[in-house]
Amino acid sequence: MKKNLLMISTVILLLLFIPLFSLANTTLNEVDKEQEEQCSEGLVICDIIKPLNNRIYWRDTEIVANSRFILAIGSLTIMVEAEVIGAARNWIEVVEFYIDDYLTYEDTEEPYQWKWGGTEFGSHSIQVIAIDNNGNSDTDYISNVYRFF
Repeated sequence: MKKNLLMISTVILLLLFIPLFSLANTTLNEVDKEQEEQCSEGLVICDIIKPLNNRIYWRDTEIVANSRFILAIGSLTIMVEAEVIGAARNWIEVVEFYIDDYLTYEDTEEPYQWKWGGTEFGSHSIQVIAIDNNGNSDTDYISNVYRFF
């Protein structure tokens, strides 16, 4: 009981503290759509599908939508959709997961995902890069992901 009360108090304090930072989240989905229109040969498309913008996660479960930022308390599974469009002989060879520009995990099989655990505090960036068998790639990026515990 005391532990839950402490966690709830921590969440409330964090929700009051975080809006002091710049809270702009950035994705590259619009760039992906432009690339798809310009390329008639194989095109790699990569999108982060979790975490979603403007959500709060408690131990990897979404608990609040329509907040003004991404906040993860506890571990968080990063999920990615990646595919090659327009080339029957191309396939996704690897999806790389970066936290704050450091390669943390590589996944070679669908579903492309990685559970971000450990103790982390503060604002972080998530970047994923999908690479096909011919070396073509696409990137998706989210900034200002606040993670605690």
